[in-house]
Amino acid sequence: MKLFFSKTLNRQLLSFMSVIILITMTLGAALLIYVSSTQTNYVSERERLVQKQELALQIETNASQMLIHARGYLAFETDTELAAVNQKIEVVNESLDQFGILDINQQDQEFKEEVETLVNQVEQFLPIATEMIENGSRDELSELRVSSGATLVNELTSLTSSYLENSNAMLAQLSTKYIEENNIVLWMLFGFIIIFIAALFLIVRRIFTKIGKPLSDLTTASEQLAAGKDVNLVESRRDDEVGILSRTFNGMVHTLQEKEEELIAQNEELISQQEELETQQYKLRSSLEETEQVRRVLEKYNNLNHSISVTLNEQDLLDTIVRHLSDIYPAERMAFVLLKGSRKVAMRGISETLIKEFSTSFHDGIGALIQETKNYHQVQRKSNRFEQGIADELIDVFDLYVPVYSSTNDLSAVFCATRLGSCFSAKEKEELHGVMGHISIAIEKVLLYEQTEQDRQVNQDIIDNVNEGIQFVNKDGTLLRSNELFRNMIDMKVGEECGLHYQAWKEKFLQSVKDSDKLEQFFEEVTFSEATEIRSLKYQLLDETKIIEVYAEPVFKSGTRTGTILVHRDITKEHEVDKMKSELVSTVSHELRTPLSSILGFTELMLERELKPARQEKYLQTIHKEANRLTNLINDFLDLQRMEANVQTYHKTSLDLKELVIQVVLRFEPNHPQHQFIIRDLANFTLVWADSDRMEQVLTNLISNAVKFSPEGGRIELVLTNKEDTLHVHVTDEGLGIPETELTKLFTKFHRIDNSDRRKIGGTGLGLPIAKEIMEAHSGRISVTSMLGEGSTFDISIPYEKQMSLLPISTIQPNEVDRFKVAIIEDDQSLALLLAEELKQSGFEVQHFLNPHNALEHIKEQQMDAVVVDLMLGDDMDGWDFIQALKQSETTKNLPVFISSALNEVRDKAEEYGVSKYLTKPYPPQELSSIIKNTLSSDKKNGQIVMPEE
Repeated sequence: MKLFFSKTLNRQLLSFMSVIILITMTLGAALLIYVSSTQTNYVSERERLVQKQELALQIETNASQMLIHARGYLAFETDTELAAVNQKIEVVNESLDQFGILDINQQDQEFKEEVETLVNQVEQFLPIATEMIENGSRDELSELRVSSGATLVNELTSLTSSYLENSNAMLAQLSTKYIEENNIVLWMLFGFIIIFIAALFLIVRRIFTKIGKPLSDLTTASEQLAAGKDVNLVESRRDDEVGILSRTFNGMVHTLQEKEEELIAQNEELISQQEELETQQYKLRSSLEETEQVRRVLEKYNNLNHSISVTLNEQDLLDTIVRHLSDIYPAERMAFVLLKGSRKVAMRGISETLIKEFSTSFHDGIGALIQETKNYHQVQRKSNRFEQGIADELIDVFDLYVPVYSSTNDLSAVFCATRLGSCFSAKEKEELHGVMGHISIAIEKVLLYEQTEQDRQVNQDIIDNVNEGIQFVNKDGTLLRSNELFRNMIDMKVGEECGLHYQAWKEKFLQSVKDSDKLEQFFEEVTFSEATEIRSLKYQLLDETKIIEVYAEPVFKSGTRTGTILVHRDITKEHEVDKMKSELVSTVSHELRTPLSSILGFTELMLERELKPARQEKYLQTIHKEANRLTNLINDFLDLQRMEANVQTYHKTSLDLKELVIQVVLRFEPNHPQHQFIIRDLANFTLVWADSDRMEQVLTNLISNAVKFSPEGGRIELVLTNKEDTLHVHVTDEGLGIPETELTKLFTKFHRIDNSDRRKIGGTGLGLPIAKEIMEAHSGRISVTSMLGEGSTFDISIPYEKQMSLLPISTIQPNEVDRFKVAIIEDDQSLALLLAEELKQSGFEVQHFLNPHNALEHIKEQQMDAVVVDLMLGDDMDGWDFIQALKQSETTKNLPVFISSALNEVRDKAEEYGVSKYLTKPYPPQELSSIIKNTLSSDKKNGQIVMPEE
């Protein structure tokens, strides 16, 4: 058995640890059983004592209640108390029975018997007490209550207290015993831990003895072996792994020592071979370095050749040459200078000033010598103070100049290099001389490319600046070249057109063209057919109103068709001119024939028939009117022609444009009752330096257009305003309006809007162009804003006279939005101008009306602050009718009315209309403005009527 365990370390350690573990588990189990038994005994004993205490307390409580009810029965003599006593006696007896069942000792038995005795005493005196109560023996009953009740209670209290004290003492004794037993357990546990630690120590010590010491000896022997020392390891006789390892190690040591001598001999032989190999390696490395050096040089030459072959820019080529040559032939300074053409320079380590001096003096110095020898030239000199650097003495400097000859054997460039302290070898000079031949070819190639590219760019710039789209396609329809205008037509960037297939550029082009089917067929025919004639087609772009004509012509080279050139020309202006000519002929024919027809017709009637004088006069008036119309039409043509030729003369004088506006409106208003003419004078300065007849012509044209293009009637409002140094007149109507696309063409001569609603309205299309020429001749301008279907506003502006700026201005400026608005209804132009000027200078916004009907409708729509009215207005409505209409309207009945008329016209109606104040006529205008201002400032607008006195 011992031999079995001694064979391996595992078995020895396992057996030893098994014994230790078995002992530990046995001791632990015994300790655990002991602790469990002690705890179980303590718990059961304590529960028994606690149960006895609880029953004792229950017996005490019920017995006390029994005695209390017994004394209550003796005191109150009620059956309820008697029943309660009997009930408590039963409860106490039951508790005593339960107490007796428990494991009781002698003391418990005595307590039980004493309580039973007490209960028996109560049971004995209850019949006696009942009999006394029934017999009415009060004295005896009282004596019984005093003697028996108190005695029983005292006995019960004493008995219970004594028992509970003993019971608590027993519990305390039990707890003390349990604590002592636990202390014993702790000591036993401590001893167990000590034993366990000792067992672990034994295990570790045995492991160290069996394993650690032999391994330490082996480690020491291994270190000695590694250090080359003699190894003295005692051979172990153990049968386990350590013994086997020790014996094996000893065998290995002997083997190694035997082999060591052989290795030393072989090593000496290898050393000699190594020396020979190192010699060969050195030779090989030298050869390899030479080869690598040659490879690097060849690679640099290859990079140089590649760079100069792919570079197409002259300056880039020179920079590339200097960069690569400085890498192949290191030098402190290097430059490559072109001696012809652009004379560009690439340099390294040289200032621009020095290179300029060199270029200037080259042909008179080194250049002449090179030209004679046709070869390179090297100069040796001493360094200057800049080249010397930190050296404490002068050093040798070597300058090398290598010429570059063109294909015509002309000196075209020179290569310069400077080395400090070392010269260029003959080999390097020859190599550089050969390299310059390749560089000469590269320079000529770049120069040729740049010249070709420049010519190509000039040609491209020429066709790009041609005001026609040009494209060239080959026989397959592939787009090869185009100009900028064509690329813009199909939204294509520069370079995208090269090699674009037929289908691609055709689809892109047709997307922006109306009626693309015809154009597509045209492209097919001119691109793929063999026809030689020139063809053309007109088309229109989608997003624009441009008309384009494309014509195609085949291109031949050496008699062979190579492609087709297509030219797209914008003929919009020619198209518009043709259209304008047609419209001019049509318009002039119509406008001339109409009055001529009337003149000829009425003349024939007068010649062929006998007419009454009245009818003859009527016909003559018609002939005269149509002749004037014809004269005005011819004058318009002549005026426009003179204006465009800058031969029109203007007779400019100081002109009150406001007065001219009123005059023109007075001419139009009687003949157009369906229109409301409103004049709003918001200008402080209305005097201008202008030709009265021409300005009247402008206003007449604008108001005439407003009337003509408002066939349904409506308001025509003329507003005078000042802005900066100009006087503006705005003419606004509520007519047909103008399409936005027509606004830019509106002032073109003979142009008329192509619309059926407007074609019914006559006109030559000359009015607005003439108005524009007149305004520009007066340093003014004319503009228009319009909304289709809502009307138009024409604005003419002209500088007012500078002297006007010296006139006093009202404290209320025209641009104030809160000033009072006054309407003047007056058919006397001079008086209306006088009143308007005075009110305007006083800060009022004035609107002048000639027609009372128009004024009444406008006042109802627009909020006014006061009305100045003349009583003598017309046959259909006088001033009183106008005032009455104001008073009948809810919106205007409280509007203050100021009458401008003679008193004898209104004296009879003064009382009827409540005239409250009179002004003497003629009266100063400032008095009227003062009365209006005072009336409006009082905030009492109750519809009062104010009129002048005689």
